[in-house]
Amino acid sequence: MAVGPRKFFSVKVAAGGTQTIDVPLTVLNTVPDPEFTLVPSTTSWDGRQTMTVTANISNLAAMQSAGFGTLNYKWNVSGVAVIKETNNGTLTLTRSQGSGPLTASLTIDNGGTPVSQSVVINVQEPASDPWAQRTPDANEKPVNKQFFSRDPGTGLGTIHYRGTQSGATDVYLKVYTTDT
Repeated sequence: MAVGPRKFFSVKVAAGGTQTIDVPLTVLNTVPDPEFTLVPSTTSWDGRQTMTVTANISNLAAMQSAGFGTLNYKWNVSGVAVIKETNNGTLTLTRSQGSGPLTASLTIDNGGTPVSQSVVINVQEPASDPWAQRTPDANEKPVNKQFFSRDPGTGLGTIHYRGTQSGATDVYLKVYTTDT
């Protein structure tokens, strides 16, 4: 039952008979709700460099001194698909999978009323990512229906075949292309 200031309750006393007395009682809410803001490391993100959003809790000491400093965190990210990690008061964004406005939201509670805050981050991915050269494995072979990406600088792809194939007398390679 939520009780505000100056509510009256009836108390029955049974000592030689029943008496009813109205007693004023004031109940104070002593559970301080979390007060916080979200602080992004940047408000515009390229989706490639790691960034963080941190909860800045302004009344943590007051909650701890009142015995309510154990916090529950629930992060939510919407608007752009991302790869993320959460660790209580910190959201780490490592990679975006699109561009546009991203909303990072955090709900914190300490056993009382949940409190939510949000921040909007503008995500603008680069037009293209740099080509990553790689060294093939010592015994690397193509597999059936494997996709081979093309270097955007040359438009060429590389198929690696290293090692030997026992029992094979013929090797076939099907290459499909789109009209250019």
